[in-house]
Amino acid sequence: MALLAQRLKARPRYIQGLAIEKRAHHLAHYVGMPDLLAARLLVSYHLAHQRPMMATFLDAVGIRTKRAHYERGRGRRRGGRQVAAGVKALEASFPAEDVQRYFATLLAQDPDTWSGLEAHLRS
Repeated sequence: MALLAQRLKARPRYIQGLAIEKRAHHLAHYVGMPDLLAARLLVSYHLAHQRPMMATFLDAVGIRTKRAHYERGRGRRRGGRQVAAGVKALEASFPAEDVQRYFATLLAQDPDTWSGLEAHLRS
């Protein structure tokens, strides 16, 4: 809210009163968005709208989850077979654009663990 208020030269209360679609539009077109905010927005998006996809992938790569959150196994590099199983599971069941966004998010969040996904990102 504070970031948008500063950018739009408005009071935070005004921003808070804007329709969610309007706030989302302003955020989507925010030039120079801080990396930390972009990362949080991506994680929030996946948790709110892509839980089934996240759970499918994490299950396929052998990471136990609770409501699509890691329970254990985080920080361990995933082998080629595990990553390939996760990629196959998602590509068979979810839109390619969503899958690519998820892979890019995983790589941005934890490049050591998910380095095997680089080969599966499309330019």
